[in-house]
Amino acid sequence: MSTTSRSLDPDALAALEEERRFLLRSLDDLEREHEAGDVDDVDYETLKDDYTARAARTIRSIESHHARMAEARPP
Repeated sequence: MSTTSRSLDPDALAALEEERRFLLRSLDDLEREHEAGDVDDVDYETLKDDYTARAARTIRSIESHHARMAEARPP
């Protein structure tokens, strides 16, 4: 499989989109748990920073994947 084919793999895109959903849900859950007092401030900040950074990387990867797909489309 060529590099272009791999970079345009619809399964890879689906996995990235699932990862994005998971991370955004995790951020929502973390917020609720912190508000309920189930997560202390230090753990909350650490987890929030990690989830946010991972979500940002994942979203950038999705956007890059979409851009490669657009470039590969015939005119």
